[in-house]
Amino acid sequence: PRHHEYFINFCSKCALAGCPPYIWAQKIVMAECRILDARGLVKYLFVLALLALAFTSPCWLVQSYAFNIWLNQLHSPFTDAAMWGITYLGDGIVYLIIVLALLLLRRHKWVVAIAMLAVIQTAICQILKNLVFGGMPRPSKVIPEDIWATLHTVKGVTIHGFNTFPSGHTMTAFALAWFLILHIKLSPVARVGLLLLAALVGISRIYLLQHFYIDVVFGAVLGIYSAKLTQWVFYKFSLRQGWQLVHAV
Repeated sequence: PRHHEYFINFCSKCALAGCPPYIWAQKIVMAECRILDARGLVKYLFVLALLALAFTSPCWLVQSYAFNIWLNQLHSPFTDAAMWGITYLGDGIVYLIIVLALLLLRRHKWVVAIAMLAVIQTAICQILKNLVFGGMPRPSKVIPEDIWATLHTVKGVTIHGFNTFPSGHTMTAFALAWFLILHIKLSPVARVGLLLLAALVGISRIYLLQHFYIDVVFGAVLGIYSAKLTQWVFYKFSLRQGWQLVHAV
C-alpha cells in the first residue's frame, strides 16, 4: 500500500507537470527498480530455495537415481524421438535464434535483454557446475553397472559422466520461459504452456539419463531466478540509457 500510494502521488505530480504518459511509466519503473533492491532479490532467492527443497524432499528417502529408472521404463520409439527433440529447447543455441529473430524485427532493446539473460544464466550455471559442484557424477557414474546394463539409451545421445549439478538445459528453458512471462502480456493458458514446455525439457534430461531429478529441480529454480535477476539488471541499465520503457517490472 505504501508503494501504491507513492506511485499515485508520483503520477499526479507528473500530470501536473505536463509529462506524457510514457514518462509516467518510465518513472514508475525507476521507482520499482529502487524498491526491488538487493534485499528483494535475496528474499526472492530464499523463497525459490524453499520451493526447491520442498520438491526435492522425496529424494532423501529413495536412491538419487530412482526417478531415472522409473522414467526410463516408459521408453518407446515415440518418447525417444519426443524427448530427443524437446531437450534441444534447452540448448544455449536457442538464445542465438531468439537474438537473430529480434534483430530482424529491429527490437534492439530486447536483444540487449536476451543477451543479458544468456550471460547471467550461463555464468551462474557454469560457476556452479564447474567450480562449486565441479566433478559431481552423473547417473552413468552412479547407477550400478548391473542396473545400468538394463536401461534404455537413445541413439545419437552422448551420455556424459560428470558435472551433473545443476541441469544447464533446464536452467535455460526456465530462464527463457520466466523472462517471457515477466515481459510479455500472456494469457494464463500461455503462461502455463511455457512452464510446462520448460518442465518437459527438464524431464527429457532425466529420461535421457543425463541428470538426476534434483539437478532438474534446482536447474528450474535457478533459471527462474536468473530471469528475475536479469529483469532487475536490464531495467537498471535501461534507466541509465534513458530508454522509454512501458513494460511493467
